[in-house]
Amino acid sequence: MGQRVLTHDPCDPSRFVFFLHRATASTSSDAADVVAKVDAAKAAWLNQRRVYRQLRHTKSAEYWNDMVEANQSDPHKLWQLVDDLLELSCRHRGFQLVFC
Repeated sequence: MGQRVLTHDPCDPSRFVFFLHRATASTSSDAADVVAKVDAAKAAWLNQRRVYRQLRHTKSAEYWNDMVEANQSDPHKLWQLVDDLLELSCRHRGFQLVFC
């Protein structure tokens, strides 16, 4: 079924007001649908972003835990891991470590 075309008679103010009301009502419902779709897409994007960040955090924690467990018997490698981890952390936050 096609969309109804609204016509107005400029000589009849009541019909013109009705015409404007109908045009505005259909536009605002379309706009409301668009806003609802945008809000739903944004919520889905934020949810996926949160899930991805949680996955990255979990994988990173597992990696560093595995590395520490694997090098527990070698203090030199263990300290190198700690230094690497601290360097990554500081670089991520924008700090620069200076050792004298």
